[in-house]
Amino acid sequence: MQPDGMAVLMNQLHAAEPVSPRKAGRDLFRLIGLVVPALLMMSPVSVDAARSSLAAGGGSGMNVQLLRDDLSMVRGELLAIEFAAIVLKTPRGNGETKRVEIPRAEALAIMTDRRSDRKVDAGVLARTDGQVFPGRPVELPDRSGGPETLNWHHAWLGRLPVALDEINRVVFQPGAQPPPTGDADTLLLSNGDRIEGFLLSLSETIELERLRDGSPEIVTIPRDRVAAVRLVNPIRPAGGTWAWFEDGTILRAGELRSEDGRWGHLTMQGLENGEQTVSFDALQAIVFDADRLRMLTDLEPISMDGPKTRYRLPEPTIARIANNAPQSVMTISGPIVVRYSLPAGATRFAAEVRLPSRGRGWADVHLTIRVDDDVIVRHQIDASQPELMINEHLRGSELTIELDHGPAGPIHTELELHDPRLLIR
Repeated sequence: MQPDGMAVLMNQLHAAEPVSPRKAGRDLFRLIGLVVPALLMMSPVSVDAARSSLAAGGGSGMNVQLLRDDLSMVRGELLAIEFAAIVLKTPRGNGETKRVEIPRAEALAIMTDRRSDRKVDAGVLARTDGQVFPGRPVELPDRSGGPETLNWHHAWLGRLPVALDEINRVVFQPGAQPPPTGDADTLLLSNGDRIEGFLLSLSETIELERLRDGSPEIVTIPRDRVAAVRLVNPIRPAGGTWAWFEDGTILRAGELRSEDGRWGHLTMQGLENGEQTVSFDALQAIVFDADRLRMLTDLEPISMDGPKTRYRLPEPTIARIANNAPQSVMTISGPIVVRYSLPAGATRFAAEVRLPSRGRGWADVHLTIRVDDDVIVRHQIDASQPELMINEHLRGSELTIELDHGPAGPIHTELELHDPRLLIR
C-alpha cells in the first residue's frame, strides 16, 4: 500500500495502451538492424511530508514577479492564488501598499528571484512530456509494474512508477551527462563506454537487446555499472500549468491554488490522492498556460551572419533554469545578425536589454530588431543608456536581431537579453 500523499501522476505515468509502443518498436529496431547493414554492403506530497522535506518560511507571502498576458510585469508580495484571481500586495510609492487582484485569465506566470544552489546529490528521471524528478530507483518486493516500468523515488512525491514508454532519460549516478539522442536507446556505463540497442528493462539488472551479425542478443548489465540512459521515445511537450522548483523538480499541474501565499495546493490530473501541498519556499517559477508563452532562448536560430572580417560567429549563449522555464538570459556577441523563425500565433515580444557590467563604461552597441522587413526596435545602447525595456507587437514570420558597433569599433559589442519572451495567441 502506498503511504498517504505518495500517490503519483497516474493518468500521466500510466497511460493505458492496448499495445506498448516499445514492443512494436523492438520489431522495427530489429528490421532496421537487418536492412541497414545490407544496404551499406551494397553501397506533490502530504502536508507532513512536504513540511519535513521543504522548509517553510515564516511571514505571510513572498516577493514575486507576475507576468501578465501583455508581457508586462507586476511586482509584489504574493498573498493568494485563488480560482479566479491572483492576489498581490504591491507598493504604492509612499511607503504604503495596496491589494491588487489580477484575473487568472490575464496571468501568464509567476517568478521568484531564487536561483538554485543545490548540490548534485541525486539522480534524475525526465519524462517525455517534460516533467523532471530528482531521486533514485527503488525495487519493490512484489516487482510491481513489470520489466517495462521503472519505480522511482522522489523526495516529496514518494514512489513514481514510470513506464519505459514515457521516459526520455535517466541519470543513475549524480552528475553524469546522459548520452545524446540517437537512433537507438543508449546506455552510458560508469567507465565511459556506450552500448546501443533496444531497452527491455531498467530493473536492478538492466536488459538491452542489440544486434550482432544481424541477429538479436540480450545484454544484461548490473544497474550500478550504468551512469545514465537515453531512450528514443518521442518527446511530447504538454500545455497547461507547470511549476519549477529549486531541487530541479518540474511538475505539470491540473490546478494550483494557495490561500496564504507561502504554501500551495497542487492538484494534478488523474491522481488517486490528487491534492498535494507544496512549499512555495522551494518554488522558482510557475507558468499557468504553457501554450501561451514561449522563450526565444528555446528556439534555434535559422541563420547567423556577420562581417567578412569576422571569421568566427559565436552562437548566442544561454543561461536558464531549464528548457521552457519563463526565466532566461541570452548573451549575443556582435557585430552579428541572428534570425529566428517565429512560432505560429506569436503576437508580442518582450525582453530587457542590458550591457554586460564589464563593458558599461565604454561599450557602444547599435541594436536593431525586425519582424520580416519592418523595424520594431532601433536603439543605441551605451553608458548613457545601458538598459532598455522592449515590449512590442509582432506581425510576421521571422524575427531578426542585429548588433552593430559604434564609433569605438567592434570591441565589447555585446548585449544581454534578459527573459526574451514571445506571447502566443
